[in-house]
Amino acid sequence: MGAKVSPSNYLSGIPVVESGQKYRTDVGFSAIKNGVKAHKNKVCKPHSLKPNWLRAQIPSGAR
Repeated sequence: MGAKVSPSNYLSGIPVVESGQKYRTDVGFSAIKNGVKAHKNKVCKPHSLKPNWLRAQIPSGAR
């Protein structure tokens, strides 16, 4: 089907499938591990900070 399980990917005789790989369940359904197919060209971009206009202003100083 999809995922090729090598002998090193077995845990106590149970095949281990990586996240995003296709596999066949015990009942016979084909499924994707974690429900999301892995992308080959996935690029993780770093989280950016909120823009200044969106940040909450903390009141400071004397009243």
